[in-house]
Amino acid sequence: MEMNLVDYSFAAMESPERGLDFCLLVELKKQISVESLKEGAARAFSIYPKSAAKMKGYKWIPDDQTWPLSLVHTGNEMAMREEMELFVKEPFKLTEERGIKQRLFQCEDRQYLITKMHHALADGLSILLWLKAQLTTSGAIDFPLTIKSHPKPAKESVYKLNQIPDRFGREKIETISSLRKWSSISFDKPLLNFKDLGFSYNDFICSVLFKAMNEWFIQNRQWDQKIGLYIPVNVRENPYQGFGNGSSRIKIYDVDSELSYFETALAIREQVRWCKNNGFWSLPNSLKVVSKMPLWLSRFLLKSYASKSGLDMGSMVFSHVESYKGLEKLFTLFKDVKGIAQLYKAYSAGMTAVTLDEKTLLTTTWDDAQLSQSNIDFFHESITNHWMNALAEMQPMTPKVGRINETLPL
Repeated sequence: MEMNLVDYSFAAMESPERGLDFCLLVELKKQISVESLKEGAARAFSIYPKSAAKMKGYKWIPDDQTWPLSLVHTGNEMAMREEMELFVKEPFKLTEERGIKQRLFQCEDRQYLITKMHHALADGLSILLWLKAQLTTSGAIDFPLTIKSHPKPAKESVYKLNQIPDRFGREKIETISSLRKWSSISFDKPLLNFKDLGFSYNDFICSVLFKAMNEWFIQNRQWDQKIGLYIPVNVRENPYQGFGNGSSRIKIYDVDSELSYFETALAIREQVRWCKNNGFWSLPNSLKVVSKMPLWLSRFLLKSYASKSGLDMGSMVFSHVESYKGLEKLFTLFKDVKGIAQLYKAYSAGMTAVTLDEKTLLTTTWDDAQLSQSNIDFFHESITNHWMNALAEMQPMTPKVGRINETLPL
């Protein structure tokens, strides 16, 4: 199987300190055996053969080695957390093994499953498709992955700031750790009709994050900061089918900090709509020539591109997952879901949101050498305060602000 450009880009841009993989950590409602997981994994590998492949040149070739899967018993939550962090830290060797790993953790009567996937293999929707094939017996099918195109994609946003957004975290990055920490806060999904308000639930969350990040920068004496969010988006022709890398990105830039939460969310929706209509999610054509170069040269160019100090990648990456069409049965198996983000070398932290059973879990992943738990606690407290303030502002509103019927799947 030929690798596409996105596959190879993620394989080429990682470093020893920063493996470009992401994890889904779920607490299972019902306990499951390692044998059942292995049986389900064999089914998933059969349905999605790319997930059972290793990398050779610009191709994915079958990996015939036995896929390791084990159960880790721990006596307490702290010991389990340490074991989880070590597993999340474990690097991939894509030329020697598959781009997906899994481990089951047991602490007393609670069971957790971590699925770890390299972004060179696939994206966030794909990890859910793979888990559906593994954990349910409903008929999963490997549909072809087809990507949307745009006749004349915009090269940059008309909302672009006059300077590169400041990165969330330390003002100067002096050390990088391969150890990722994560912490979560949860909220009930607001009882608001977002479409009638004129924006999406994701826009609402982004408006809260912009306010909280602004407070973070002020707290850290960065008064003239510029903020941006780097948001992965699903660009499949069929948004719910196709295992692999079917995602791209849009960039949402800071708006006037004096705007209300409602006005901020509307301004974010305006940017999202512009990105969609003008193809700002489309991959630059200039990058496509990379796949025609010798491996050593393309790897050098991609790494150089990703590590440029002036590269606009926003203040942090933020992604939000809700139950996709056809995945409802999978989500009923989970008591709790956390997304542990990959961290590009330029980032100190990233954030994911997962909405499950009308509850949204926000998880911040951070580099242990650059940020501390107390830093994240401050950020999460700020998010909580702004979330409550946004609800207080919007709940009394009569939803007559217009209607949207389109979103770019996130």
